[in-house]
Amino acid sequence: MRQFLSERYQQLLARQFRIRFPDQLSGLTPSVEKGVKAQRIVHWYDERARAQDKKPLKCCFGHPHGRGFVVEIEDGRLVLVGRDCAKKDFGFEFDEIVKGFEAEEDLQFQVRRLLAVRETLPAALAELRTLPVATYDDVWRSFTTGYGKAGRLLAKGLRSSQGRLIAYRRERNEAAEEASARRANKRLFEAWESADGAEQRKLAAEIRRFIDSREPIYKEVPIDMGPCDGWRFILQSERSTPARLVEEATALLTHADDGRPVEQWGKSDFARLRRNMDEAFQKLDAAADLVADLLRLTSPTNMERIADWAMQAGVDIRLDVPHGYRWPVTPALNSLRAAQTIEEDAKQAA
Repeated sequence: MRQFLSERYQQLLARQFRIRFPDQLSGLTPSVEKGVKAQRIVHWYDERARAQDKKPLKCCFGHPHGRGFVVEIEDGRLVLVGRDCAKKDFGFEFDEIVKGFEAEEDLQFQVRRLLAVRETLPAALAELRTLPVATYDDVWRSFTTGYGKAGRLLAKGLRSSQGRLIAYRRERNEAAEEASARRANKRLFEAWESADGAEQRKLAAEIRRFIDSREPIYKEVPIDMGPCDGWRFILQSERSTPARLVEEATALLTHADDGRPVEQWGKSDFARLRRNMDEAFQKLDAAADLVADLLRLTSPTNMERIADWAMQAGVDIRLDVPHGYRWPVTPALNSLRAAQTIEEDAKQAA
């Protein structure tokens, strides 16, 4: 694609902003007199790691430093100057030279990323449109609409327990039954409390018969049957299924590049590209996570726990996915992701 760029942009892409071993540059002037003026920055460097093992670099004004610039001064000579002391040695106007240099470096980075994205985006979009995400949505809808009470009961329990399978066992609530009986026959209980010996035992038996003659009172006793892997699958909504997320990611990537010539792109255009790409891959990662949740949920071990829970709860539930179902390998999308990040990774490493 570079043959379609203007000469200025071709030169920009060919430019080397960062260098290593700046002190080995040919034609470097080791020292200059005070008062010289900087014309432009040619390169920047960071040799601080190297300076730990060797003597630090010295700039053209004699200051030791580890990072700085290769500067062309007004008479054409090249000199080294430390980043921190450049303003003091060259004057406040050097700030503007630094800003211009950094703006050019950032533009190179943005243009390289745009060109890399344009190389990989068509194949990535084609790949997106073939992702087999409908299986997930079909399983999710069958769960939310086909299991009725069982599905609602499981989802409600997992939400409140944050992923634990909690069943309930119905037991007689003896404390509640006794309290209810006491309210119904307070005189009998008071007589029992004031009696002793054989008389108290006789009244205790009478109280027992009285409680047993009344309507029993039950309580639900929770039984923790272990974790439910991939439980967040059950809590998804129609708005966040993989098919919907992939659809939204496709729309974002489709509008990430408007096809205008590179030279017409400005900061807002590059920002839109980055924003759309980031958001699209966040949605794709979320879709892949949901598929992974489904696979964890339907694993044999987890389904055994769910079956035990269902038996205890008195409901029937079984989730199945086709054999071998998984989030697909996406080489074109991986290439697009790499195109988006490789230049930035290099910039951050620098």
